[in-house]
Amino acid sequence: MNRIQLYIFMRAAKAFLLTVSVLIGIVWLTQALQQLDLMTNKGQSIVIFLQITWLVLPKFVAFIAPVAVLIATIFTLNTLNNDSELVIITNSGASPYLVIKPLLFLALLVALVDASIAHYFSPKAQREVRSFFTEINSDLISSIIKPGEFASIDKGITFYVGARDGNGIFKNVFVADNREKEQSLAYLANSGIITRTTKGTFFVLQDGTIHRRPKDRGSISIIDYSSYAFDLSTFQRALPDQLQYNKPSENFTPYLMAIDQNNSLFVEAPGRFFGELHGRFSDPLYSIAYVFIAFFFLGRAQTTRQGRSLGILSAFIMVLIIRGAGVAAQSSADKFLLANYIQYLLPLGTIVVCAFFISRQIEPVIVQNIAHRLDGLLKSIKQKLGLTKRPQETLS
Repeated sequence: MNRIQLYIFMRAAKAFLLTVSVLIGIVWLTQALQQLDLMTNKGQSIVIFLQITWLVLPKFVAFIAPVAVLIATIFTLNTLNNDSELVIITNSGASPYLVIKPLLFLALLVALVDASIAHYFSPKAQREVRSFFTEINSDLISSIIKPGEFASIDKGITFYVGARDGNGIFKNVFVADNREKEQSLAYLANSGIITRTTKGTFFVLQDGTIHRRPKDRGSISIIDYSSYAFDLSTFQRALPDQLQYNKPSENFTPYLMAIDQNNSLFVEAPGRFFGELHGRFSDPLYSIAYVFIAFFFLGRAQTTRQGRSLGILSAFIMVLIIRGAGVAAQSSADKFLLANYIQYLLPLGTIVVCAFFISRQIEPVIVQNIAHRLDGLLKSIKQKLGLTKRPQETLS
């Protein structure tokens, strides 16, 4: 790239980084609010909460990054036009591709990052999230027992905790164990925490007493302890059979390309796996398609009197239509095999058509027609409302 193109690229890159940072922050905030239940009701630590909320971001980043490219491209073209730089470049006889080349280079970089996220980082992150939730849901203390309530998780055993802090530590623990025929046990503890080891899951009680009472006589023996490990492994819920296979979005691309025919999820809906596979190859193309769309509507130099709002609106509408059709094609791939080809046709067709129009310097006539019609409509409305200035009558 020459100095002009490098200048355009740096301006677009800065706009992209700012936009994608804001969008990622918004998405993270919405996901954090959705997962707040992890700390409030399931007693997970803030570290687990942050890990899960950050791990769900990759699949959203792959979707919002092309949108950030679109916004950065529109911002860059508008800035160049407002500063009369686009006018100078156009009047110098330079080809339109002098301006679009650095924008396409930025889109290509984003497309490569999107592809790496789609093929590796997103499936890996979703697997880790799934592992976290499987572990949390299999933890009976965190998912069933609530502070201030008695809960029976098995026949003859009851748990009670007075409170639970943000670090997953339980306060004022009481466990009643009546599973044995000869005696009943009651465990009291000031605090307790769940610990997982290679030998199983244990509820480690701190600073408490064990009340042991034989059922054939009334005498009670009390044992003090500083630490006692109560085994929870026998209460772990078995995972459903369908969870032994990953969802389509949780599988890596090589597996989707040579999928296990015994996969029960694949047998049930094979189109979902094919739609996911083709979507990973077609989705990164939208970053490049969005640049062509934005340049088609806004790449020409205009005076300050010529409004560009209709061009921006038209670009967003076209992007919304194309991306919405792409999402619909991917979601319907489990029923229609043709939808997989449409996933490629939408971005590639947009690139080819817009590139053809730009090379032939064909203006977006639809925008001009809308502008003329809106202008005429506004004038007629003003006349009916009496808002137009009438020429002053001359005195006779």
